[in-house]
Amino acid sequence: MKVALKNIEYYKGIGYSGDKKILHSHTFDEISLVGSGEITYISDDIITKVSGKSLICSKAYQLHNPYIAPDCLYERHQIFVHFENLYDAIPAVYSMSTPSFIAPLSDDEYSELYHYFSILKSVYVSPFTEDSVLRAKLILGTLYMKIYDIFSKTDLTPVKLTGTYINDVISYLETHFAEKLTLEDLASEFFISRTKLAGDFKKTTGMTVNSFHTLTKLKHAKYLLESGFSVTETAERCGFTSSAYFINTFVSHNKITPYKYRQLMKQK
Repeated sequence: MKVALKNIEYYKGIGYSGDKKILHSHTFDEISLVGSGEITYISDDIITKVSGKSLICSKAYQLHNPYIAPDCLYERHQIFVHFENLYDAIPAVYSMSTPSFIAPLSDDEYSELYHYFSILKSVYVSPFTEDSVLRAKLILGTLYMKIYDIFSKTDLTPVKLTGTYINDVISYLETHFAEKLTLEDLASEFFISRTKLAGDFKKTTGMTVNSFHTLTKLKHAKYLLESGFSVTETAERCGFTSSAYFINTFVSHNKITPYKYRQLMKQK
């Protein structure tokens, strides 16, 4: 019998140094039950911000990344699931598949999901037995039904990103984050009009090109600061025109100075 539950993890701390810094994907579903934290979540389907108790469902093969506020307490339980391996035990789960999304949770919803995560933790033992694998699948099936219910009630309008040229624009911005890029530069690179690029990007991601470019610079800046680079070096490497402008931008997005963020990361 194929295993559906790949792994289960728990984290609690200030911020999260494990942020991958870039949009990425997995071959498995990644489901996070967040107890506290401030998150800007970007996926193939949506970009949004949520604070406090929330559920993040990152589907296999879909680009995603949760950007965790570095100065806030972040607590989450997380499971990794081979969703397709549930079909043999619970065929109906196929119809309950959702895109990647993040949703705020009520206290009751959080408590119910926490209960399922706790049971999964108790059955996630090695070596696996046929009985434990089946029990995990049955619990996961119930969990996915609840996830589908939460998604159905969430006020989100997913817009598919994978397969559109906007995905290529995002990849380009990720690769050329340190360069001074104007909307005209990007439009020329992708052989489209400036107006069309601006409209399509905002419609697809919910952000302006300039805002996303700044966000990309900042997430790379965090990685450099965590790696030990000074504030000045980080500003230069990320393409900010001056250290002062970098500091002001960093504070406005993260509510903490880059120097304090660097010191905070050293303490971990």
